[in-house]
Amino acid sequence: MLRILQHFYNWALCYRDSTRSVGLIRIGLVLLIWARWAGELILCRDIRLSAILLNSAFFLLTGLMCVGLWTRVSSMGTAIIISVMFAMYESWKHHHTFLLVMSTLFIALTPCGLSYSLDRWLALRRALKSGLPPPPEIGNLWGLRLIAIQLSMVYFWTAYDKLNWGFLSGARMELLVYNYYAGFDYATLPGFSALCFIVAITTVILEFLLAFGLYIPKFRKYLMLAGIVLHVLFYVLLPIRTFTLTMILLYLAFIPAASVHHFINNMHEGYETA
Repeated sequence: MLRILQHFYNWALCYRDSTRSVGLIRIGLVLLIWARWAGELILCRDIRLSAILLNSAFFLLTGLMCVGLWTRVSSMGTAIIISVMFAMYESWKHHHTFLLVMSTLFIALTPCGLSYSLDRWLALRRALKSGLPPPPEIGNLWGLRLIAIQLSMVYFWTAYDKLNWGFLSGARMELLVYNYYAGFDYATLPGFSALCFIVAITTVILEFLLAFGLYIPKFRKYLMLAGIVLHVLFYVLLPIRTFTLTMILLYLAFIPAASVHHFINNMHEGYETA
């Protein structure tokens, strides 16, 4: 038991690696936050002083987080301000947007400004002036582990929620088709009900596999590909907004950070060679 706890402690809290993954996630999360909420927060929508101050703080902090200036402060400030808005605005409250809020908080717990940021550029300038080597892009990525666990919980509980005959029978899938693609009697199509049954069962199985299988290296790339296909289908077929891109972006939490670092280096070297 102690060995298991020690292994979990090392995996979760002592994960030191390249910060390029968290740098990419930091930028991606800001772009998704803007895509999801920025249009609702432009200053002309609410000219009350309190709203103008709050919305201005939103744009200032997210902007600083995106470019990576004073990143620790701006990313935590972004996490706090969107958490406040999530609590204030009823229209923001959805499990899809809750994922975005919590991911921002978790990424703020990492040294996400050590890569792809103005903070990194300033650190390189200081090192160059002092005649010192460039500071390493290495840090404790325990917040990345929290994101991975969060994604597992999303898959597990969404799959668990579907463990009822209404969904497993395909009836709920048929209802979704009729609800979003009304105007045709799909029941007249041969095999329509059987197809909905197969799709429902396959979705539940895949979500349970994604909840646990992404931690297993030999299955990871296949499950990630299946997960991306699943989320793209959700996005194309259903009125889902930023959730698909959020989930795909957060897959970076499962890829070893060193692998991401080396992949980017190899791409850069290949570009220079070409």
